[in-house]
Amino acid sequence: MPIDKAYITRLLDQHIAGTLNQENQQVLNAAIRAASAADREWMMQYLENALATTHVPAAPDQQLYERILYRIQQSEKELHTVKPIRSIYYAVAAAAGLLLLVTSGLIWQQRSHQKDFPPMVIMPGTNKATLILADGSHVQLDSTTKEIAQGNTAVRQQEGALKYSKNSHTTTTYNTLNTPRGGQFQVELADGSHIWLNAASSLRYPAAFNDSERVVTLSGEAYFDIKPDPQRPFHVVCGNTTIQVLGTSFNIMAYTDEPNLQASLVEGKIMVKAAGSERIIRPGQMAVTDQYSLYVAEADLDQVTAWRNGMLALNTTSFKGLMRQVERWYDVEVVYQGEIPDRQFGGLLSRNTQLSTLLAFMRKNGINVKQEGRTITVMP
Repeated sequence: MPIDKAYITRLLDQHIAGTLNQENQQVLNAAIRAASAADREWMMQYLENALATTHVPAAPDQQLYERILYRIQQSEKELHTVKPIRSIYYAVAAAAGLLLLVTSGLIWQQRSHQKDFPPMVIMPGTNKATLILADGSHVQLDSTTKEIAQGNTAVRQQEGALKYSKNSHTTTTYNTLNTPRGGQFQVELADGSHIWLNAASSLRYPAAFNDSERVVTLSGEAYFDIKPDPQRPFHVVCGNTTIQVLGTSFNIMAYTDEPNLQASLVEGKIMVKAAGSERIIRPGQMAVTDQYSLYVAEADLDQVTAWRNGMLALNTTSFKGLMRQVERWYDVEVVYQGEIPDRQFGGLLSRNTQLSTLLAFMRKNGINVKQEGRTITVMP
């Protein structure tokens, strides 16, 4: 009987990511045992393509190869049947071989041996998002190129960005761009404004603006480069806070798990309305607000806009603030045992850095952290 390739593909993806639970592992094991030679060849080819299209540097692939080789060598001590692996290509075949070994219950499902395995390799985020169209349909976005049809509005996806065509469409229809943890995306709106959306964020906007105003709604974090148009002021709504813009560049950080909202101005001028008051913000300043207050402070623009420039800012206001960034960008959970470290770091780190490198940096600077799967534990 032919295998359900769509279903097996999902299981293989979870296997590669290390998120396959025991029940589905058993399903995958059974499918491999029953697969024909052609189907097994297809699985091997799929795994090879998966590694080749992850858009990461060569070094992480080599680390994945080493993890697979390590597991096979561990089982070789018991079976004495696994042949040496000589190249990264054969590591892919070894991954399929590893699945076959799992069917014998020799690897992975023996939880008592998991502590001997190297930590899961967690890669940084990539360009990915979900676009919700006016009719409620969902479009998965990545770094490829595609055209998205939506009434009279043409939308093009290319290299991690959406671009809306300028048109005279008068009916207002709304789209929503959602980035998951471990994702980021860009959008150029119909008026020419450019918006960078950080991980775990959502932006709701008209596919085409009307003649009187431009209003978008944000949760999470985004950097805005707004096309000037005095006749149509631009407004960003974040809960009970509204930022009014005439044409400028600024960053808004409005995550619900952060203690306050911050609107930082790079150039131009914005007005922030919140907590029953309003403030004019000048370049180099930020408006800070919660539900009770609104005040103006000096902004560290290098730190504020680091994420938009492909960097992770280490000099955040607190250690927990840094770890919240880590959770969103690497799609992990951070838990604390005991007292939270009162530490701050300086400088910037590339957002292309593997999580293991960041954790090693923390350990060298006196932070006791442990990784188990996608959970990072901070200990005294």
